[in-house]
Amino acid sequence: MSAPPSSGRSVQIRPLQPDDKEQAFQLRVSAFSSVVHVEYDPDEVYIPDEHRIVAVDDGRVVGHAGVWPFRQAFMGRPVPMGGVAAVLVADGHRGQGIGTRLIAAALDHMGDANMAISSLYPSTPLPYHAWGWEFAGVHVRRRVATRDLLDL
Repeated sequence: MSAPPSSGRSVQIRPLQPDDKEQAFQLRVSAFSSVVHVEYDPDEVYIPDEHRIVAVDDGRVVGHAGVWPFRQAFMGRPVPMGGVAAVLVADGHRGQGIGTRLIAAALDHMGDANMAISSLYPSTPLPYHAWGWEFAGVHVRRRVATRDLLDL
């Protein structure tokens, strides 16, 4: 029988290190797909490493948060923006405040990187609402037959 997970307080929240990459990748695979394991490709670019944060418990990556470095134009002026992505916590470590600590670290990172605004596409809106994110837009797709464009 394995030992129970430690409380979230003993888990270290820190920037991604080179030795964390494969574990973080496999954690993301298990969180966002039905696949158990995918061959890790170190050349695959996801979120730039300098914008990724991990939660580590006894040398094992048990959580991850990333911030895509984007810009959004306001009146023609580009403003640095952090796109929050891949916030996840391993099954045995949920409910211990690790996700909250990862979001706090991501916000600190965005402040340090002068990212004045933030966006995300929340799969679970409630935790993000508590931090001040609100729905502010929609993603809409429209299908138009090209022949209908002749009337424009």
